[in-house]
Amino acid sequence: MPSILIVDDQLEMCELFQEVFTDTEFHVVGVAHRGAEAVRLAGETQPDVVIMDIEMPDMTGIETTPLILALSPATAVVLISALDDRAYRQQAKDVGARDFVAKGVLTASRLRDCLGA
Repeated sequence: MPSILIVDDQLEMCELFQEVFTDTEFHVVGVAHRGAEAVRLAGETQPDVVIMDIEMPDMTGIETTPLILALSPATAVVLISALDDRAYRQQAKDVGARDFVAKGVLTASRLRDCLGA
């Protein structure tokens, strides 16, 4: 069962994603609300996937991704945003994220596609 770390500064979004992945083949191993917290949890839990918002107050998902990958190179980072922005897609690719997905279309099926499963 693939493990997921959910990272979003909005509590409601974290709760929504936890619901989305309930009763799927994915298992949520942690929730973080800031980039620094995400780095710490990723190092501790070594999740298969990190689903992380791009816009957060302390560090952006773009800034956080390389830090997570340095601690957990096998982790697939999927960056998310409410805005389906072409620049975000390129930035996500540039920092080593597996994919960029608009929040409104992130489902277990879409995550499987991101992971090539």
